Formats: sequence, C-alpha cells, structure tokens
Amino acid sequence: GVVNQLQTQGLGATVNSWITDGPNAPVTAAHMQQAFGEQTLNDLAVKSGLTPDELAAKLAQVLPHAVDALTPNGVVPKT
Repeated sequence: GVVNQLQTQGLGATVNSWITDGPNAPVTAAHMQQAFGEQTLNDLAVKSGLTPDELAAKLAQVLPHAVDALTPNGVVPKT
C-alpha cells in the first residue's frame, strides 16, 4: 500500500530506486506530505506522539531504507 501510494503521487521513479539495485534516491518531508496528505499525517502523528512535520521528516528518512530492505530481489511482496 505504501509503495503504491507513493508511486501514484508522483514518486514512482524515486520508489523504484529503492526497490531495484543501486543507490536509493532521497525524498524530503515535503514529498511525504504530498504523498500521504495532511489528514493522514495528522492522524499518524497523533498516534506516534510526533508533530506532523516531525513524522514527515522521519518517514523521509526511514522509508527508503525500509522499502529497500523489504524488496531484496527487486520485487514488492504481495500482502
């Protein structure tokens, strides 16, 4: 779901760099805000104890590595 959300919000090439071999393209907190929207980030921020800006920054830092680690063969697992 997260990969698809990012791809449909204009970050397809960036996300594909995380899935395939090679360096991971970076993303910014602004990219996360664009991809997930204000309401979703606000909801998740409340649950995490972070501000929406802090959460967006953390997602930008962690998601490339998480997606890379979860797709070692260049394939997004089916859930």
